[in-house]
Amino acid sequence: MPSPLTNTQESGPAPRSAIAVIGMAGRFPGARDVRTFWNNLRDGVESIHTFTDESLLAAGESASRLRDPSYVKACGRLDDIDMFDANIDHQANECAGEDED
Repeated sequence: MPSPLTNTQESGPAPRSAIAVIGMAGRFPGARDVRTFWNNLRDGVESIHTFTDESLLAAGESASRLRDPSYVKACGRLDDIDMFDANIDHQANECAGEDED
């Protein structure tokens, strides 16, 4: 029976703590899927939106808050955020047979 730590590269066997990512899904600012996310990283695409003081004031933010040096005038926007299912964790718990607290 072959060992699960079979040497598949010249560098030697995989350490016991090694993991393999066999599937990944996600949505990220500026990327609707993982492939686009990695392409954006590779290509140096900036996916964080920076707000102007004018746009923040127009949205109701206070001028004093905008002067705070720790106030971050940026965010990562997700397209179709209205499609987000905030109840998905509840559904996952039901599928796993876990009780909700």
